[in-house]
Amino acid sequence: MDNVRDFDVFPMGKNKHRIYIRGNSLLSTSDLKEVWYKKAEELCPSGYDVEEIQPSNITMAGYNKPVLQGIVTCKE
Repeated sequence: MDNVRDFDVFPMGKNKHRIYIRGNSLLSTSDLKEVWYKKAEELCPSGYDVEEIQPSNITMAGYNKPVLQGIVTCKE
């Protein structure tokens, strides 16, 4: 998605990942969730459990930027 500006996956141990996505000021939280869940499906093709997911906003150069981060545990 063109409006996603920052995207990181942080391994947290066996089958556990933190997914972080930041969009531009035009992107909605629901759009970020769609991208977040697609990445979770890529990381965990056998399925996953969402342990935590949190929307927030940060301010950069005077503009509000939506952020979505959360933790998934992949099923084996």
